Amino acid sequence: MPFTLSRTRPFRNLQSSIGSATYRLNTILVGLQQVAGGADKTGDLSVSWVKPSPEKAGQVADQARIFACSAALTFVHESFDSFIRDIVEEEWLRFSQLTIDIAKKSVTKSGNEAYSLAERVEQIFQDLALSEPVNVAAIELFTKWRNMIVHDRNKEVRAISNVAEEVLLSSVNYFYTKYSHLDIGLALRNFSSKKKPVPKEATSLIALTQNVARRIDEAAINRVASTPADFEDAVLTLLGEHYKQAKGQHPTAAAAIAEAWQGNFRRREKSLVQALANIGVSEEQKKPVSAALPDDFVSRLAQLGVEEFATRIWAR
Repeated sequence: MPFTLSRTRPFRNLQSSIGSATYRLNTILVGLQQVAGGADKTGDLSVSWVKPSPEKAGQVADQARIFACSAALTFVHESFDSFIRDIVEEEWLRFSQLTIDIAKKSVTKSGNEAYSLAERVEQIFQDLALSEPVNVAAIELFTKWRNMIVHDRNKEVRAISNVAEEVLLSSVNYFYTKYSHLDIGLALRNFSSKKKPVPKEATSLIALTQNVARRIDEAAINRVASTPADFEDAVLTLLGEHYKQAKGQHPTAAAAIAEAWQGNFRRREKSLVQALANIGVSEEQKKPVSAALPDDFVSRLAQLGVEEFATRIWAR
């Protein structure tokens, strides 16, 4: 099987963080349905909780449901923001310095106004030569709804832009089909009325955020790794970064390579395959995004001496 790559490190981290967010939220909602139906806590659950009266059980469950949806959206927002900051810093993906600065909020717009999350996402799409108005508009709705949740609802919350609203309303069928019958028009009305998102809206926004991240991730990989030669060049850069980061367990990065390169050819091959796995490159990818590495990639590198190998991955 060829060595390929399906996800970058930032996207792997994002999926690890929120990959099961919808399932976990739904698990909470199932539990709350039991509370609304009159269920009590089990004796071995060591939490302070008083079972509500039958008349108030539904209201208590509804309040907890709103809290759970709001908390989930806030958590996902922070994880997605970290993804945006991290992916542009991946040297091998070759984002422009302007995109890096905007994505990391190192610069501001005229008037010293900060770039919004939607604008930062849009800049990344532009860098990747992609036009994604629906996704950018959806991220704007997601971010502003999150801001309304986090901050006092009685304070003035900046409305979604007219452009974003028009884009979303013109994509009613897309959201209905793609996101389990989500009514985007109703979602917009709920946001405008300063209502907290209901479960359908929360889970759809969570799924949408992951899909936007995946779209960025795949496009970024395809841009630099669509041919075996380009992918080999990218992997050499990734290996260079891998051994630099491994120096935490060694006096220097060179020492990390020296240890990995001890022993005979077969041992070096095994060590190299492990290093590739650590950067996400393996023969086990179910849905590879990159091209495949040349068949002799591992054997060619394993034949190099330690200094030649170091030069190969660092002189870039």
